[in-house]
Amino acid sequence: MVLFSLLKVYRKIYAILLYKGFITMKVHTSTGHAEETIQLSFKEVVNSRKRAMLPMVTDIFISVLLYVSAVLTIQSMFELYHVSFFAMVPGIFLIIMAGYFSDNRRMRSRIAIVVLILMIVFLVIFNNLVWNGVFLFLNQLILITGSHTELMINPFPIAIETDLHVRAISLFWGMLSVMVAYSCSYTVRRSPWSLIWGLIVPIFTVQLLLSIAPAIYFNIALFFVGILLANYSLINGSDNNKLVGTSKNGIVIFSTFIVAVLFMLS
Repeated sequence: MVLFSLLKVYRKIYAILLYKGFITMKVHTSTGHAEETIQLSFKEVVNSRKRAMLPMVTDIFISVLLYVSAVLTIQSMFELYHVSFFAMVPGIFLIIMAGYFSDNRRMRSRIAIVVLILMIVFLVIFNNLVWNGVFLFLNQLILITGSHTELMINPFPIAIETDLHVRAISLFWGMLSVMVAYSCSYTVRRSPWSLIWGLIVPIFTVQLLLSIAPAIYFNIALFFVGILLANYSLINGSDNNKLVGTSKNGIVIFSTFIVAVLFMLS
């Protein structure tokens, strides 16, 4: 009985040392006259997995930060305060799922197909709410733009009751946010600098042209994300990788300069 207990303790200690990498396990396999020795180090396996997960976690972090900053900045710009905060949640969940399967093309394709099908289903089931949400969103844009530019446009007619306005615009905003979220997740690793020109620069440009000022902390967050994207592009890029005759690093530096200028002017 005592011997059995000592054997169990020995096995536990051996397993812990093996897992921590203090010892290695040799497996001998014989194939004909040849003998192979395989050394397995669990510590190396764990470290390699951690190194493999780092780019994935970085992509997810930057994508979520960009997505949340951009959505909240636009909401603040056009005073969409009545949009439910939960309209952003599906986009965050989608970024995490897409980022987790970033190296699995088949799984990413399946996620995109499922999202597309769900959006079509929502559009069919809540057709009236979604379209009225679009018109409510456009009317808010017309109202804010007109108050800053004196450009008067007739608002779109709304065909639902007043108590359904928040639900309608939140549903539309949620569907729009999902598309923005997937674009951020798909692009952040492949071409981070294009998100600067495709999303951040247009937001600051609209603020500058229309004299629309959102809450300052949203602009600061968006500017911070732009710097992160620029650094991420410089880390993953190289001067040997040309784009339209110019190195990607040069484009990223120029993009960062433009974002900084627009941020200070907006």
